[in-house]
Amino acid sequence: MRSALADAADAFLREAARPVRDLALERERRRLERRLGHAWEVQGAAFLRRLAALRPRFPDVQEAVRVQDWEPLLDAALRLTRGLFRRALDRAIRAAVRLGFDAGRVAASFDLANPRAVAYLRDHGAELVAGIEDTTRQEIRALLVQAAAEGWSYDRAARAIARRFAEFRDGRPQEHIRSRAHLVAATELGNAYEHGTLLAAEQAHASGTPMEKAWLAVLDDRTEQECRDNHAAGWIPIDQAFPSGHQRPLAHPACRCTLLTRPRAG
Repeated sequence: MRSALADAADAFLREAARPVRDLALERERRRLERRLGHAWEVQGAAFLRRLAALRPRFPDVQEAVRVQDWEPLLDAALRLTRGLFRRALDRAIRAAVRLGFDAGRVAASFDLANPRAVAYLRDHGAELVAGIEDTTRQEIRALLVQAAAEGWSYDRAARAIARRFAEFRDGRPQEHIRSRAHLVAATELGNAYEHGTLLAAEQAHASGTPMEKAWLAVLDDRTEQECRDNHAAGWIPIDQAFPSGHQRPLAHPACRCTLLTRPRAG
């Protein structure tokens, strides 16, 4: 049985956990958002320079620009800027894992020098950059398919492409939505922070301190059902999956949930 004092401490932990994470990540989020925005700015300019070679084809409905014409040009721009994305993400993810680990560790002697932390830092950045590139390719494909179908001039297509890359960076304020840079930064830093918190608890558990975890969701009209179910599961063993199958938040892009950990009573 946990004491009333322990229950009160748990309630306080639940109230404090999410603001603590958000505050800890705010500076990193802003920095990563700026760096991603810069990378997309460079990427868009590089693609448009290459696309200019296809200018004569745009008004010609009989010889419309095809995927095989422009995709190599976009691929070249993606390769050119891949390092910008990778460096920005690697630095930010490393910092966020550390912040999450420090928030979750139960002993000062614990550290991040373990294979799982190294693997996350090494592998996740490459996977994320590949996903970002795939989404960019889909966005630009949709624009150029529309341009070919509707017989756009080169100037009209170029303006639309430049506008789309600017939206990646700055969003569409008139529609009151976040930018893609903000979404990627918030999601990936949140994932890294929560991963660090889980690593700290798992390290404590492996060192002889039985640990448990809980999923803390924001319960409002925007909360996904899987997050509600995970929240309702309460405290579970550190090595058990939540009802959604996740070991820790985030459950989806821009998920607002966070992980709680504590030594298991008894």
